[in-house]
Amino acid sequence: MVAMTGARRPPPQSTWNLPELSGAVSLPSWTELAGAQPMQATQTANPASIESDYRTWLTTLWPETYVTRSVSSLSESAPRDATQLDTGQINVGGLASYHAEYWDWLWGIVPTGPGPDGNNCFVQVWGRGWGKSTNIETGCVALAAHSRRRYGWYISGRQAQADDHLYTVSQRFLSPGVARYYPQLAEAKTQIVHQRGRQLAWNRRRVWTADGFVIEAVGLDAVGRGAKLDDQRIDFMIFDDVDATLDTDETIERKIAALTRTIIPSQGPGCIFLVAQNLIHPNGIVTRLVDGRATYLGSRTVSGPHPAILGLEYEGMGTDAIITAGTPTWDVLGIAECQQKIKDAGIDSFLAECQHSLTYFGEARFSRESLAAHAENIRPPLAAKALTEHPWAHDPYLSVWGLPIAGAPYVAYFDGAEGVGSDYCVTMILRADTRQLVAMLRDNKREQGQHAKVAAEVIRQYNNAYVGWERSHEADFAAIMAAEGITRIYRHKEEQTRAQQINGTDPTQRTGYPARQRERQRLVARVANYIVNHEGVIPSEVVIWELQSFIKTQRQPDGEAAAGAHDDTVFAFGGALLMCEQPGAQSLITFEPRRSKEVPWGF
Repeated sequence: MVAMTGARRPPPQSTWNLPELSGAVSLPSWTELAGAQPMQATQTANPASIESDYRTWLTTLWPETYVTRSVSSLSESAPRDATQLDTGQINVGGLASYHAEYWDWLWGIVPTGPGPDGNNCFVQVWGRGWGKSTNIETGCVALAAHSRRRYGWYISGRQAQADDHLYTVSQRFLSPGVARYYPQLAEAKTQIVHQRGRQLAWNRRRVWTADGFVIEAVGLDAVGRGAKLDDQRIDFMIFDDVDATLDTDETIERKIAALTRTIIPSQGPGCIFLVAQNLIHPNGIVTRLVDGRATYLGSRTVSGPHPAILGLEYEGMGTDAIITAGTPTWDVLGIAECQQKIKDAGIDSFLAECQHSLTYFGEARFSRESLAAHAENIRPPLAAKALTEHPWAHDPYLSVWGLPIAGAPYVAYFDGAEGVGSDYCVTMILRADTRQLVAMLRDNKREQGQHAKVAAEVIRQYNNAYVGWERSHEADFAAIMAAEGITRIYRHKEEQTRAQQINGTDPTQRTGYPARQRERQRLVARVANYIVNHEGVIPSEVVIWELQSFIKTQRQPDGEAAAGAHDDTVFAFGGALLMCEQPGAQSLITFEPRRSKEVPWGF
């Protein structure tokens, strides 16, 4: 969970006319919507008896939703049938860490004050089906039950969506548990009369309880100005499903205009904001909150993006894709449940809805047609049987497609990472004269220095390959290369200084490839040329995947990884290609570009 403060920029201009809410309309009563009167307990219970902690509170009020089953009682060895864990249930005995983050934050709110961390906005960026709306809806009851807030808006992209969410909220208030412990919250305020005519206090777009708590449904397509109820101004706002997959850039700007010109300015003193959304659009409202582009809700705590599976690896396509590696972020929805989602809706849907992948949104940096041709040449790395006589190749994070050939020239390029569990450290080995990817060391389980020690041995095996690295991560790598006796190292020629120009001396040469924007563009451009010209074979599915998910963004017009994806192999590949072209590589730099499917597997 990361506290973020968004950079301030002028709000986007829009010519959208924001409509006023119409007057009172004839709506069904809350009892009609519920289908029956709320279940009333025979005896009111003392709320203090269940308010010691949120787990007790949740399981007491909604035992059908928040179950107390222990994680250990759920079998991980085989897929669970539908009777073991119903859709929509939250196992409080095994709350995900991000569920607990949210409830710790919400439970710590005081009247008129911000969250316990000092921020007034909590952003849930969790996968679809991982409890976003359920916890937001029950959170509304928590705010009411503890008198933390009194008047709020439940906001969605469309009015119909907001109405649907509010209906579910109303059912939370009408539950037997709420009726028993907080009877005034399970009853509607008596009918009221407006100047426009008679209106029910609790209806399709408003929940108004007997004790005066109010929450209304508001769509970004129907926004009113200056909202207040009697003398009460809005003191909490909920944003749920404000982004849509098919939103155009114009639609997004209209939504942001509604937020910044009407919705957020309607807040009263001490207003808090709860946001729930998986990442489904690269320029969406919530995506901008996550990546720092947002010019709104600057005092925010972002939980996520949390994917369903960390380190997801899979084989196959469509509904036949099989998860081969990864760690579920919530014990209740493990590998078996995720695999079932893939079987039902396909891997693309799972990546988009549960992994926050924006691969199929935004403009691809590399030719999708050309990448499709390269994908025809994907093949698995050499099996352990083929590597029996090569113990150096048995590292669990090393993939080998071509063993070293005596006398052949090789290059290596290292792209580092900040630390364990974040981005990947990647060392890529190419045969310099054919530009073929022959080996790749890729992991985010070891410190950069540990990775470098393994990489040194691999580099040595490939005829002491000519090696380069990204300068921003060179400290560990350079020291270990020196300690391991790796001497064929790329030295980058720096820009000639004014003094060097005057004196007629050569520019300075330094180890490491600069991590500047200009060099970054050069790396990406080199990869693009390789792909379009079909210069060689890319046997790695991981590399193809990262190339496919590398998209142009407002922040990086030259491209970066889509949300939930990685781009470490993209830059390692670009660096290795540039190493091939250096004199120190001793490579054959003249070759004929060929269609990848016509290139034989000889490495």
